[in-house]
Amino acid sequence: MFFSKIKSFVSIFIIALLVLGLVLSLSVGTDIVSFGMSDKIIAKVNKEEITLEEFNYFRGLRFSELPKEVLSDKDSIRIIDREIVNTIARRKVSAFEAEKLGLFVSDIEIKNKIKNTNLFNRNGQFIGFEEYQLRVKDIFGLGTDIFEQILREEALAEKLEFFFSSFISVSDNEIKSKYINDSTKLNFYIIRPKSTNYKLPTFSNEEVDNYIQEEVTKFSGEPVSFRTAILDYNDITVDIDITKKDIDTFILNYSSDQENLTDEKARVLIRKRIALNIFPEKFEYLTKLSQNKNFEDIINQLGISEEANNINIQSSEILLPQDLINQIQAAKFENKKPKVFYAGDAIWIISRTSKNIYSKEEALESLKSQHLTGYKIQLLEKLLSESQQNHKLIFESIKASSDFSYEFNYDINFADFSAVTNDKVGYKSLKEEEFIPFIINIESENFIIFIEKIRKANSDFLLLDKDKIKKDLSIPRKKKIYSVFLSEIYNSSTIEYNTKYIN
Repeated sequence: MFFSKIKSFVSIFIIALLVLGLVLSLSVGTDIVSFGMSDKIIAKVNKEEITLEEFNYFRGLRFSELPKEVLSDKDSIRIIDREIVNTIARRKVSAFEAEKLGLFVSDIEIKNKIKNTNLFNRNGQFIGFEEYQLRVKDIFGLGTDIFEQILREEALAEKLEFFFSSFISVSDNEIKSKYINDSTKLNFYIIRPKSTNYKLPTFSNEEVDNYIQEEVTKFSGEPVSFRTAILDYNDITVDIDITKKDIDTFILNYSSDQENLTDEKARVLIRKRIALNIFPEKFEYLTKLSQNKNFEDIINQLGISEEANNINIQSSEILLPQDLINQIQAAKFENKKPKVFYAGDAIWIISRTSKNIYSKEEALESLKSQHLTGYKIQLLEKLLSESQQNHKLIFESIKASSDFSYEFNYDINFADFSAVTNDKVGYKSLKEEEFIPFIINIESENFIIFIEKIRKANSDFLLLDKDKIKKDLSIPRKKKIYSVFLSEIYNSSTIEYNTKYIN
């Protein structure tokens, strides 16, 4: 912790925050610029002072880790200074909340922390408080009052985390299940059908037409649905940096005396103006891209896959521009190719997801796909049927067959095995040198599994791992509840900056 390495204190504290899922931001709750603060105070968080002395110590540590290019950039330094202040503020807010909950750190605890660290020991003995004070000043550049306050706040933050940990419980069933999942090991083969000997039939025009009619009849009552993704002005200008100078110039040229144009509002308006100039080129690029790539490929390439939605334009929860609805209804979607539209000051990428068949080409492709899938399923079904006589013998015959491929998986625990099978195979149904007695379908892929060997978890050894398993299960739960609490107290805090130091 604080004493293990002189230059690691701030890194340790920041890492601790990151482990709790807290990303350093440029503020703690609400920011206030305060005029008339003492020169010895750089900021206040919830009225509690952050001294210039403490700030300078952590600033020195941070600067020692940064390259010269960063240190020579004034804008970067301003951001880093604010980060450092907010890191200190977070520690103080955590300590304050700990005290509100009745937690405390005694003077004896602080003295013991000091006495028990190698930094303040000589030949295994404490150097004494006079020499300790000199060493703190020489090494850290801090008075002992600030130094010990940091120790106290850090200890309170640790106690706060431990306090929340006491509310987490893990049941014996969860522990047992985790033990079985991790300790049971399997060797198994995944067997997939091949199309080496497959002969594609020729479908007549009549068969294609009948298939289209069947599909239209089958899904006539279903609404047509679409998969959509949107690129708005934010997405289009995400790589463009809007500086404070840009904002000031925009406000000077475009705002009126009656209009209260904030920096944030000006930033939005600037991005929208820039986007209007970029949209035509982006629209043309995406239109060409849609001719050769499917919907998923495009949104993955753009990095917006998580923002995609499934919609029904007749009853969509997402409010769509009427112009977009008109364009979609007038468009002809074929062969699952996406379409690109511009509406509502945004580019929309649209792909039809309904099962309706509209063209002969699409119907033919669907017929071919269904026939090939049926052929492969028949191969697997035949294999499973024959395996009832002798599983191992039938499995060995696969190795010489051109109808199947196989993939060997060695020493896989049951948890990972369950991920492969999408939790479709129960623990009690596992049997050595046998096939799983059904076809597994994952994301349109069909396969079967032959289990070669099983080393089931020995319940006699559960007791040896129980404490470790309990800890492993509780840690993410502790982090989650604690990080939520910290986020709440940080976001509700107010930080005031001294304008002499933080602009």
